[in-house]
Amino acid sequence: MTKNELIDQIYSVFEKVPFPRNGMIVASEREESQEVQLFLKDTRWQDVSTEFLFSKFCYGGAVLGFMTKRAFRYYFPAFMLIAVKDYYNDKAPADTAIYHTRLKWSTKEDLKTSQFAEFSDEELHVVAEFMKYMLDAYPDEFDIGCDLVPTYELPEAIKGGWSKYLGLRWGLRRLR
Repeated sequence: MTKNELIDQIYSVFEKVPFPRNGMIVASEREESQEVQLFLKDTRWQDVSTEFLFSKFCYGGAVLGFMTKRAFRYYFPAFMLIAVKDYYNDKAPADTAIYHTRLKWSTKEDLKTSQFAEFSDEELHVVAEFMKYMLDAYPDEFDIGCDLVPTYELPEAIKGGWSKYLGLRWGLRRLR
């Protein structure tokens, strides 16, 4: 899939995801969460850019970690677009999107507890295509794990739980 095809697919698949009710953007009452709540309460995902995120937060990608599952579903396409359009200039939000795709899950039950629990199969397919695109476009960028949360390396994440959304044939052929 080309860059432009992926961008078009992100817009078309996620365009009808409903805006989370204002009270449903963040999952906590903590001060940082409430700042995210106020910052995003009237913002469409199509209007989120690196400049927008950094206008309020020193690490723009961190806002995803505060979100409810519904808000995560709504705003995640913006982070994928930032990554696909200009990865090297917009690395913080882009790396955050990649990080969230690498969290360990391999079964449908694991998925239900992840931030991706609210996503449809079609939306999960687009996320898997995004992961494949990023791995192909930037093969040396995604090999750093996180000590705080168990993560897979990007190729292993694709081969694991995400392979069913991409097509298992690709996962086995590409990652042997």
